[in-house]
Amino acid sequence: MPEYRSHPAQEGPPASLDGLPVNKPTGHHWYREHGHRDTAPDKGCWYFASLPLDPAAGGRFDLPAPAGTCYFANKPRVAALERVGRFTAQHKPVPADLVTDRIVTTVATSTLPAKAANLTAARAATHFGVTGELFATPDYTLGQAWAAAVHDHGHEALTYTPRFSPGERAIAVFGPSGPHPRAVETSQPLADILHTAHIPVIDIPPSTGLTFATPPTKP
Repeated sequence: MPEYRSHPAQEGPPASLDGLPVNKPTGHHWYREHGHRDTAPDKGCWYFASLPLDPAAGGRFDLPAPAGTCYFANKPRVAALERVGRFTAQHKPVPADLVTDRIVTTVATSTLPAKAANLTAARAATHFGVTGELFATPDYTLGQAWAAAVHDHGHEALTYTPRFSPGERAIAVFGPSGPHPRAVETSQPLADILHTAHIPVIDIPPSTGLTFATPPTKP
């Protein structure tokens, strides 16, 4: 079968990740979009998600239990788009129920691991086979396999390009599965960040609240 440029190229991780590039998270702050947990000291920010029974229902770089992954972005808008990007990419308004009780929390860079495997580095592409497909493919099993390999190699995190914000950065932090609160700074409602970014949010009434008229019949 001939190989075309339109065919997927990304493969799973190689047998050895020796020499995989690493980098240090930059800037002063990183941001996480998540559900608001009012009773939690960190509002629910530091939650490490484990791979569910259906991998498609998990995150791109989720790990099998008892480990998990917590995701952060380099800007509030980038974190927000990971929640609503499926709508903005198709020029659709965001349903209000998608942002209800959702917030974006700011953490200091010092709370993240000091180093992360850098899957955006040129050497990651030329020596380890990483392509942009890894960060955007809807086949999450590829990313999950890479996360497991990176974690097993001893890395505490990996840096990648977020699907809905080309040119920006995100980091997947590894840790024990479940909530493990750490220090946070401030939190903003997701709706406020979308408003600032001029991303429309609309209320969609439930079908139970609609009145359906019977079409007229022909005489």
